[in-house]
This record gives sequence, structure tokens and C-alpha cells, in this order.
Amino acid sequence: MKMQIKRLTLLSQLPRRGSKEAAGWDVYCPRPVHLQRGDTVVLPLGFAVKIPDGYYASLVPRSSLGTKGITIPNAPATIDSDYTGEWHCGLVMHSSSRYEEYFIPEGDRICQIILHKYETIEWEEVDELPETERGDGGFGSTGK
Repeated sequence: MKMQIKRLTLLSQLPRRGSKEAAGWDVYCPRPVHLQRGDTVVLPLGFAVKIPDGYYASLVPRSSLGTKGITIPNAPATIDSDYTGEWHCGLVMHSSSRYEEYFIPEGDRICQIILHKYETIEWEEVDELPETERGDGGFGSTGK
């Protein structure tokens, strides 16, 4: 499958896969970022994409940053196929991080793009739902 991507600045790094079988495409930090506990930053990534209809993309955190208390605040961030503007990535350093501060150099990997296929549904309002063994048993009701 081909996806159209537009570089918005000459220095923008386009996403790349780390290995042939990698599910995610690595996204690179567009500028140096210095985070302290509790900080949040939103980074323009320097590219825009046309995601094929019937798909959406997720920006997901990198485990290497997660172990330092740095993640995407709305992870996974969802990007719909009809959005064609510049992509951004939010990063937050949790106040519970074991680090007081952390520096991310320009060009380091900060997140990954995962592409997902989805089905379009049509809601059908009903008066009753079919019975199941579980029924309306919620949190912890299956004993696990």
C-alpha cells in the first residue's frame, strides 16, 4: 500500500521502519527538547500525510522514553484519514518520573506511527440487547 506524505520543511525527517517486520514507523524529533518533570510539549513533525480511506493512524509512545517517564499525553493519538494537515506529537514527562529532567536531541526517535484498518458501522437503536452469559457484569466480573 502506498501513502502520500509531504515534507513541509527541507530538514524534516520522514518516518522510517526500524526493521523489515516492524509494525511501527519511527518518528524523529524535529528539534532539541529539554523536559522537566510535569512538562508537556507539542512538536510539529514537519510532514503531512494522506491516510487511505478506511484506515487511521495512531501515534504511540516509544518504550525507551516510557521507561524514563516520557510518553504521549493522549496515547494513542488518533489521526483520521480526512486530516491532511501537519502532524504533531505531544510529549509529557510525568511528575513521577525517576528523572528530574531529560534531554531529547534532534533526530532521536520520539514515537511510532501504527496504521489501522477500521470498519464503518451504523448504529441501530434497540429496546433490548440479546442476552449473553456475562450480561452486564462489569469490572472484574469475569474473576480475572
